[in-house]
Amino acid sequence: MTGRQEFTAYCIAIAAAQLALAAAFLRRLKAERDAALAPCARPVSIIVPCKGRAEGFDENIRSMLEQDYEGETEYLFVTPSREDPAHVRLAELLSSGARARPLRLPGSPARTGERRTACARLLASGATPKTCSGKIVDLLYALERASPSSELFVFADSDLRVPSGWLRSLCAPLDDPGVGAASTCALYLPVQASLWALFKLLWIAWYQPVLTLIYPQVIGHSFALRKRDFKQWDVAGAWSRSLMEDHTLTRIVQASGLRIVFTLREMPVSLEACSLRPMTALFAKWIALNRIYEPGIWAFLALAAAFKAVVLAWVIRPPTTWRLLALLAAGEAASAWLLLQGHELLYPGRFSSHKPAFRNLPLAAALAAPLLPLFQAFVFVKAAFVRDIRWGGRRYRIQGPEQVEAVPE
Repeated sequence: MTGRQEFTAYCIAIAAAQLALAAAFLRRLKAERDAALAPCARPVSIIVPCKGRAEGFDENIRSMLEQDYEGETEYLFVTPSREDPAHVRLAELLSSGARARPLRLPGSPARTGERRTACARLLASGATPKTCSGKIVDLLYALERASPSSELFVFADSDLRVPSGWLRSLCAPLDDPGVGAASTCALYLPVQASLWALFKLLWIAWYQPVLTLIYPQVIGHSFALRKRDFKQWDVAGAWSRSLMEDHTLTRIVQASGLRIVFTLREMPVSLEACSLRPMTALFAKWIALNRIYEPGIWAFLALAAAFKAVVLAWVIRPPTTWRLLALLAAGEAASAWLLLQGHELLYPGRFSSHKPAFRNLPLAAALAAPLLPLFQAFVFVKAAFVRDIRWGGRRYRIQGPEQVEAVPE
């Protein structure tokens, strides 16, 4: 077999593997849609760390509070300080209905048949991190004040817009004693039309099949676990020495022998502006943290990116093999279109109801997909030189999964 024939086979293999992964993911997506969602009414505390006030903050908070959940719910919103913009706005939002039965915010539609009891509390930790992240400091502060009656803990970022069944879909899997944690990650939807926004959408969208089918992992966007497991595993102790709560919890659940379930049915969305520099820094940070906390998934993603880069470099070297280049581009575009169009077909309105910047989001993503491997290769190289992690206005030095130092600036 000649070199050209070998690389033709590689190009076909890449396209076939991506199409197969997208198809398998969509089958899983359909199976979850068609399955009856088990009822869940166990008392739950939802901990939402907030810092700053991003665009859409009010709508995000309302979406979390308006959940179709039958059990008792306690919302703990925690900020670094009372002066934080998020704390000021949350105080305004919650002041009129924080202990209503059921809780409702001004401007939220009424529901019929609601049976739950809900309350919301606003906290300010006032703590400075030393051996963990500022986010974890706030989470631990809120957990110490959670209701004694809660049986489940749910954690969510404040920049998510969640559907009404999000809480139930996260809590229901925990009725299975073989499940240690349930998690889901947000679908990013561009609010401004740019190539970088499409790259972010595609990268996160492709991460979901990996988490679902290859390497289940707790994602910090939103996750749930049983309170008794949290205490038995001393998650608080491990978090107090960690930068990332999701990576640390993943390692703990895996060590326990229980499963991590990645839920797809009620996925939240993230609606925010995107530009090249902060997005590149974000993904470089993610890759660097995966190298420290999850070397298995980091190796898988790094090898996949390196393989694509080598094949692409061979194809575009002079004289450029245009047919192979077209084959690679077609494979990237087709698999991206299949993945995103499948979301919209199986869950009508998952994209369009939020009015993203692109009228036909799957098509726009497919056109951008052939360029994504170049961006991924660049970010992987950049991540190799990341030593300290900058996050939330602070700098952290990491010597190991549970060796973290907050560095004063």
